[in-house]
This record gives sequence, structure tokens and C-alpha cells, in this order.
Amino acid sequence: MSDAILEVKHLAISFGGIKAVQDVSFEIKKGEILGLIGPNGCGKSTTVNLITNTCKLDKGEVIYDGKLIPVSVGITERAKMGITRTFQTPKPFGNLNVYDNIFSIALQNRTYAEARQKTEEILERMELTPLAYMLSSKLPIEKRKWMDMARLLTLDPKIIMMDEVMGGLNPSEMESSLQMVRKLNSEGISILFIEHVMKAVASLCHRVVVMNEGRVLCEGVPQEVLKRQDVIEAYLGGAANGKHAKG
Repeated sequence: MSDAILEVKHLAISFGGIKAVQDVSFEIKKGEILGLIGPNGCGKSTTVNLITNTCKLDKGEVIYDGKLIPVSVGITERAKMGITRTFQTPKPFGNLNVYDNIFSIALQNRTYAEARQKTEEILERMELTPLAYMLSSKLPIEKRKWMDMARLLTLDPKIIMMDEVMGGLNPSEMESSLQMVRKLNSEGISILFIEHVMKAVASLCHRVVVMNEGRVLCEGVPQEVLKRQDVIEAYLGGAANGKHAKG
């Protein structure tokens, strides 16, 4: 029996004739933190969009917990299955406080009492209880990103795909955020960690997949992959090499 929670096989999509993702295959193992890295425009976020069905793939397969997900299964259904993602820019309900941002999602398929209990549990897990009644638009960027993760926890996810959750953080915030990601992973959530901060990738990820120009360049443990000459060259030339592809 496979130990993969998610497998993507030969994913491909083009936009106006431009091949943004080409024949991308990799797997996320149960309980793993897998890094997905590469220069800007290499296809990382587009790959996540294909997994969540935000974009309709031209070809390929997404296999979740050993079962093929039909292309007819949409974004909401995949999230309810346990396949969730954050965004590079957090997207809270800015006119609601932190508690209500989480509660409004927790209320789906739960009674009011169950949703309140779930919200309070998640606030505690994410260390957001002291900020529960702060307007979400007033949160510092680090805590806004944590609230994004908190809202996903209402779905009891098996996978969280984190798209540049370290972006814009100072060193202290980055360290506390890395600890939070480790905590969620220790609770049994598999993580796809899409990131440009290589220090964070090296310290956090069990394995990494490197993309360049819409394809998988290589994969392996961070300490070895990040020293590869082709990986270094892909990053140094990324602005030129990836300028025509979507991120």
C-alpha cells in the first residue's frame, strides 16, 4: 500500500499556447513536509491551482489517498475531502474579527454549538485566542497568515498547501511561523511548502521538488538539492527563464 497522501501524475496546462506546467509528477507522503521550490514564474502556484481544480488541467491525474479524483470534483468538494491551501496574500473577511472569520467557516455542516467549540479549539491551537476579537484587517501580516491556516483547520485537512507563508515576515516572525508549521505537521497534517526563503526550506522540509520552466527539474533532500549546480543556475536565471510562464 502506498504511503502517499497525494500523487500528481503528468500534470499539464497551457495558457494561450504557453506551456505553464508540463508533465509534472511528484507525491506527498503521509505526515511529510514537502518543499515545492523554483524561480518566479516556474509553475509552482499553477501546479497548486491544478491540484485544487482552481484551474482545469489539460491532462494528468490527481490521486488522493489512493483514489483518482475525477476532474468534475470542484474546489469546495476537494477542500471538504481534506485538500486545502493558503494564498500568497491572505484573504480574510476583513470586516469580521478573527473569531468570526473562523466561526463562519466552522459553521458549515455543524450546529452553532459545535461550530463555537471548534472555533475555540482552533484559536487555542493557533495561539490566536488573545486576538479573537480583533478586526482581521488590523492583524499584523504574520497573524493574518496564521488565521488563514486556522480557517483551514475547520475542515480537518489532511493536506495544507502553503503558498509563501514566510513572505513579508521578519526573522522573529519567520521563526515562530516555522514552529507553527512544525506543530501542525506533528498533528498529522501533510504539508506542501511553496517557498522562496531557502533557509526556511532547508530547516523545515523533509524533501524538496524543484521546478523550472514548468517542469520538475529534480527532487531529493534539501541539503543535497540546494547544492546542485542546475538548481543554482535555475534560480540565477529564473527571471529570464520563467518570464513567460505563470507562477
